[in-house]
Amino acid sequence: MSSDVIDIRKINELDTKYGNDIISKSYVYGVGSHFHVNQYYDIHHYDFHLNMVFEYVLKYIHLVEHDDYDNIYIASVIASSFTHDLIEDARQTYNDVLKKTNKIIAEITYAVTDEKGKNRKQRKNAKFYRELKKVPLADFIKICDRLANAKFSYENKSRMSETYKNEYIHFKNMLYKDEYKPMFDELDTFIL
Repeated sequence: MSSDVIDIRKINELDTKYGNDIISKSYVYGVGSHFHVNQYYDIHHYDFHLNMVFEYVLKYIHLVEHDDYDNIYIASVIASSFTHDLIEDARQTYNDVLKKTNKIIAEITYAVTDEKGKNRKQRKNAKFYRELKKVPLADFIKICDRLANAKFSYENKSRMSETYKNEYIHFKNMLYKDEYKPMFDELDTFIL
């Protein structure tokens, strides 16, 4: 599904389709911020992970494209694939993300950022999921992120694969909606 290189043409086509340049701006900001802090995803530059999330967002965006969300909102959700880890991993703040993108992206990025905690269980607590679900489509981005992580871990026989298996029932109970069934069906293939 993904490669090491993000297809800039695809980003430009999406900017044209949605009538703004927020996806390309978020791409430059997200990739640049992770590069600035020298963050890697296993042996890959971090844009490898961002591309995986972006590809999952594109694969499943049709599940959430409906009259409740205008073009700006959908473009911002797609753009969030590039910003989703900025607060958690790249020393950016909510206000940094807001200044560089827009309020929708800043809200989603903030919502998918783990709580403070000494371990994964503390960081992904009930409050985290409660707050995540308050921001429209932040749950969608979180599931795309988990799909990317679970697929990579499964394919590379990473130690994180077991972690995702252990968390899966709770994760699914917290975020499952009927409209997300195809996403969870795919996630099942990497987890179960």
